[in-house]
Amino acid sequence: MAAVLAVSPFAAHADDSVAQLARETGLSERNIRMVLGARTPYAEYRTQFDRVNWTLKRAVGDENYRRLMNGEQVVLERRAAPDAERAVADKAPATDKNGTAAGS
Repeated sequence: MAAVLAVSPFAAHADDSVAQLARETGLSERNIRMVLGARTPYAEYRTQFDRVNWTLKRAVGDENYRRLMNGEQVVLERRAAPDAERAVADKAPATDKNGTAAGS
């Protein structure tokens, strides 16, 4: 599932985009606004900015981070949770070294 996000301080729907980006990255909307907008109104800027900025960059990737900082649109693709990937792998039939199903 892909989520299209446009984060620009001048966009009419910026609040919706900030909320969606917060959900996708696990950060708070306040933290997203602190990183992408003016920093000085946030009391926590001095103590949290570097960590929040690193977390956002790690969550969206270098290219999407660069685009966000330039006010451009980004597309984020949700990855399956590790437990979901493991469940799919557990349901797959066992194969031998030749790639044939075991017991065939």
